[in-house]
Amino acid sequence: TDPKLSLGSDWFALTGCALWLTGLLGESLADRQLARFRADPANKGKVCQTGLWNYSRHPNYFFEWLVWVGYAVFALGSPWGWLGLIAPALMLHFLLNVTGIPMTEELSLKSKGDAYRAYQRTTSAFVPWFKRTTKCAYNLGETLRNDLLLREAVAHQREWNSYSNAFKRAWSAFLAKSAQEPCLVAWATEALCDGKETPSLRILAGMDAINEPLDVQERFKKAVRELGWEPPSDMRLVGLLSALEVVTQIKSGEVEPERGLREILTMWQNNDYPSALGGFVQVEDVLYWDETDRPKNYDLKKAVLAEVEVLLSGVAAIEDELSNLGHD
Repeated sequence: TDPKLSLGSDWFALTGCALWLTGLLGESLADRQLARFRADPANKGKVCQTGLWNYSRHPNYFFEWLVWVGYAVFALGSPWGWLGLIAPALMLHFLLNVTGIPMTEELSLKSKGDAYRAYQRTTSAFVPWFKRTTKCAYNLGETLRNDLLLREAVAHQREWNSYSNAFKRAWSAFLAKSAQEPCLVAWATEALCDGKETPSLRILAGMDAINEPLDVQERFKKAVRELGWEPPSDMRLVGLLSALEVVTQIKSGEVEPERGLREILTMWQNNDYPSALGGFVQVEDVLYWDETDRPKNYDLKKAVLAEVEVLLSGVAAIEDELSNLGHD
């Protein structure tokens, strides 16, 4: 027997056994922790974030897969042993993409809603890893100043704020293509009452939003053009502009921080996740952390107000920069 071959086989055998044992113990521990969590009636509807579940959303799947990796590594010490890698590779594919994690996550989202969404944002899906607890990088002033979408929003802010709330709602609905027609007709009626007058605006105000949806949309576009308006056509930009309005209202006290946070997060989700709003996501996520990770005496209102100050500071810095460029 070749001593080198024997040494290699022993190494694969020992490593394979270690992985197998780690997987077996880890899966057993994860299952026990989840069972203990579910057995407590006080945890009904909550997300398990104790023990291994604080570091992975599916530690039981990970360690079950590790058992099969152990088998495969053990087999590598023998001729044709590499064929053993097929089993854990297939298992990984099914866990990540087919029947394992996708189905489990879908059920969890239905039963736990926002709490599970926050868990998804902060916790590794498969491989156990440290929870994302640090403040997002885009909250730093320098990063905010370099956020291209935020810079564009600041450049359009004065124009956007000049529009009526009815038009902003109508334009947002038009871009989102979501039950927009009644909103468009309602804006036309209000605009006429405010003294605005164009041929298409008058026609739009008298249209049937239910039975003439396509005609309403076309007439709305013509009315906007006839008014000489050029609102942003990028839905993400419009969403960010709307969120900045809410941020300003929180700052002035017009909107309660908790209510404003909900509105901002809705805009964040519905408009392809503008990164400048990511700090508010982090503010909410903390509510769903395990108590051992959450800062003591966490005050949601103060956290929202602090995030408002960070974002408005970034906006002010961009305004100063754009103003200086204009003077130059």
